[in-house]
Amino acid sequence: MLSGAAVSAPLATNSVAQDSTFTNALEAAARPDVASQALLATPAALAAAAQALHALTNNNATITAQLAVPVPSAPPQPEEFQITATGATAQFGPHVANLPVNVTDGIQLLVPSRTGLLELRSRVAGLFYYSPRTGDSIALATLQDSVGEYSPPNRIIYTNAMAGSDIEITYTYTRNSFEQDLVLRRQLPDPEALGFDSSSVMLAVISELLEPPPVIRVPEVIDLRPMNQALGVEGLDALPCESLFFGSMRILGVGQAFLLGDTGTTVPTGTSFEQINGKFYLIESTPYSLIRAQINSLPAGTLHASLGQKGNLRTLLAQWPTFKTQNRRGSDRILLAKSDTDTRPGVVLDYQIVTSHLLNIDCGGANPEKTGFAAVGQSTNDFWTTCSASSTPVSLPNLKWSDSTNSAVGLVVSNAPGGWGSGSTDRMYNSYLYAYTGNLTLTITNLPTNVYSFYIYGHAGAEAANSAFQLYRAGTQIAYKGTSLWGQG
Repeated sequence: MLSGAAVSAPLATNSVAQDSTFTNALEAAARPDVASQALLATPAALAAAAQALHALTNNNATITAQLAVPVPSAPPQPEEFQITATGATAQFGPHVANLPVNVTDGIQLLVPSRTGLLELRSRVAGLFYYSPRTGDSIALATLQDSVGEYSPPNRIIYTNAMAGSDIEITYTYTRNSFEQDLVLRRQLPDPEALGFDSSSVMLAVISELLEPPPVIRVPEVIDLRPMNQALGVEGLDALPCESLFFGSMRILGVGQAFLLGDTGTTVPTGTSFEQINGKFYLIESTPYSLIRAQINSLPAGTLHASLGQKGNLRTLLAQWPTFKTQNRRGSDRILLAKSDTDTRPGVVLDYQIVTSHLLNIDCGGANPEKTGFAAVGQSTNDFWTTCSASSTPVSLPNLKWSDSTNSAVGLVVSNAPGGWGSGSTDRMYNSYLYAYTGNLTLTITNLPTNVYSFYIYGHAGAEAANSAFQLYRAGTQIAYKGTSLWGQG
């Protein structure tokens, strides 16, 4: 019953054309601060983290989006942690973050979904050198006991968190994202001295995920050649990575590494997801050749006498100690950080998980109107805007986000004089709009610059009532999908 086109790309102009009989809804999801590369997920992969747009259409439909700076509306909710007996909790965004007193107990993220809360538990396993050419790796530092410190309002810092080097792990919570940073405070061993080719070796932060929910993997490729040329280094031409969708949580395929105080000069990190012997790992890889100068600018490191044995990465991870949550209670509590600012030099290796509000449009409408989830969503109270049939163009300015706050985004629906129902028990999915002749057009205005995924619901009660959709940007088709075909793009 679900049909969809999911697209992640900074949009200049977007459109979806539908050339079949029935269309029920369109949903778009946005992600800030990601690579400007178009991606497409299949209808089975309809899950995203970020802002979303739902709309109903029928017959030939065209949707156009023009970008503009959004108009501020209601002030954001507080972004802060609350200290508890078992750690720290932040729950003022669409996701809940629970952090332990001791970093070795792992973190927990909770995000509402159509079927209940999705739980993602993880903890850092270690920092590695890894050669994608040979598969060889060596552990440079491994997780050790560290009690968290609270840096108000929205950061928890675990200092001296890894045996083998001076490394802290920082977690930052915001209304729309959750970020993990490893901060290196000292130099690392020369990879050449350990038998690695410094032009191709990766510096990899590896985290274990405990029984993660089903994941949707969207591959990307980062072109490293321009950066290699700009820095005058010999290195790999490309860095494969993938964005990971766990329900409406999205782990970005592209992160960044940078020297503290110099965020203008960043090095890309690539995310990958591995399942090895029933265990799940998130691997954040940074090309060492591109980050070497920043690491070498740090104070001299230790002798790294605790370095592990060199071996195949998959073999090492298959033998890695199993991640077990302890949920300790005792005298230890997360402390207030002694200083808000650490002036020591450091190199940051980060990744980010994103969730945010949705824009939901129910074309055809319902009385009472639908609330809550469709393919994606944030809560059972998600707000939906009604768009009714009309023989003249209908303008819907300042669409509301799913939390009922106003946006600057508008929608104009043209040539949609007909409305009917499919018999579905879902109030959104039951109703639809259609044109008597010609094209039904939906024009999106004031859509903020971002990366978007579109979700389209376009199947009526009959088996033959399929829909096919074309997505355009700046007049160029970039995707073609439907309820009965995989499509292109």
